[in-house]
Amino acid sequence: MVNLKNVQDIRASNFYDSDTNESQKAIQHGGFVMLDFWSTHCGPCKSLIPLLNEIAEKYPKLSILKIKIEESDSLAEKYDVKSVPALLLFKDGKYIDRLMGRSPFPMIDNLINKHK
Repeated sequence: MVNLKNVQDIRASNFYDSDTNESQKAIQHGGFVMLDFWSTHCGPCKSLIPLLNEIAEKYPKLSILKIKIEESDSLAEKYDVKSVPALLLFKDGKYIDRLMGRSPFPMIDNLINKHK
């Protein structure tokens, strides 16, 4: 697991920093996975951390992986992520949906409920 010192206040055990290889393994393993593409210079990305902690606590079977876009450009290209923040949702190894931009809790919650 990648330990990114500038990502603070990640509390939930199913919400953690990741990299390209770990993320691809998590997606391939199956289950319910959300990739959170972010950047160190992105204020809206950082403001999502408390919301994603709440989401992670509400959905313990959902794995949320924070992906630093500057270090994972191949993964961003693979899923056509052109701006951050971007939340991509996967189920059983397949990409199913996304939210772009800083989304409020109800939008993220609805996205997950729509596909769980």
